[in-house]
Amino acid sequence: MDRTRDFLRGRRRSELTAEEMAVLEAAISEVVVVPPRRIIAHRADRLHNSTLLIEGFICRYMDARDGYRQLVSYQVPGDFVDLHGYPTRHIDHDIATLTESRIALVPHERLDAIMATMPHLARLLWFSTLLDAALHREWIFRIGRLDAAGRVAHFLCETNLRMAAVGRAVDGRFALPLLVAVAATALYIWFFRRQVRLVAQARFPTLRAVEALILVAAMFLALFSMIYVMVSLSDPPAFTEPLDPFTGYYFSLTVLATVGFGDITPVTTLARSITMVQMALDLAFIAVVIRVFTTSARRALIARGEATGTLTDSEV
Repeated sequence: MDRTRDFLRGRRRSELTAEEMAVLEAAISEVVVVPPRRIIAHRADRLHNSTLLIEGFICRYMDARDGYRQLVSYQVPGDFVDLHGYPTRHIDHDIATLTESRIALVPHERLDAIMATMPHLARLLWFSTLLDAALHREWIFRIGRLDAAGRVAHFLCETNLRMAAVGRAVDGRFALPLLVAVAATALYIWFFRRQVRLVAQARFPTLRAVEALILVAAMFLALFSMIYVMVSLSDPPAFTEPLDPFTGYYFSLTVLATVGFGDITPVTTLARSITMVQMALDLAFIAVVIRVFTTSARRALIARGEATGTLTDSEV
């Protein structure tokens, strides 16, 4: 049962009988190891197998005409990444690996046999696709109603629960692929630029600049905290003690504040290199970011004063 041990784990796996588990295991035709960043199914492909993710991370995405790519789902071990393509025979998106992934292929003719002879197992397979649909609705809510910080928090909380369900998160700690850190960095840059625009458009630019500075600083520390925790999870001796989200944030804050208590220190070359990057960016953060927000607020006040003729020294 090793290949299907994570299917519905932490959800309704306990409802599977020993016979159903054996049938699902026997339905697998082969197991394939796929390198990172490889497409395993293209949009409009005719599907003949459904794919169960055993290890690694996979995403579904759609490409726009202008070249931009939108992730529409993020798959973790135990997920059937394209079971929704079994009745339709085609998919309306691409599927690719984010990391090296171990996948199990289940031919559709074997799923046909399960549907015909094992209705309870068939309902649980259907249930897994309904879980997928529920996650899609959460993603729509996240994109439509949350700001950048809320989206990141929502994604991390969702991923923690999904990883914990399959035994890959402990006390809020879980490993994410480096590609996710890159995506988080891109999101942070977008968030920073958006805060600058909001300061310029605010009714009270000075107060909005202070608020934006606090949010940007918190996000900056959270980004490095996530990277430190990822490094610690993949290589526990990387720091003098294993890091969880709290201690990771604590360490990133001490680096920013140049306190240097010494209770947590990087040990390996990778950990020290990332810490050096944060140290360099800390200088830029202090020297540049504060100036950017204060300049944006000052320009907004000046523009408003010129438009109304009511600019005072106290407003600047």
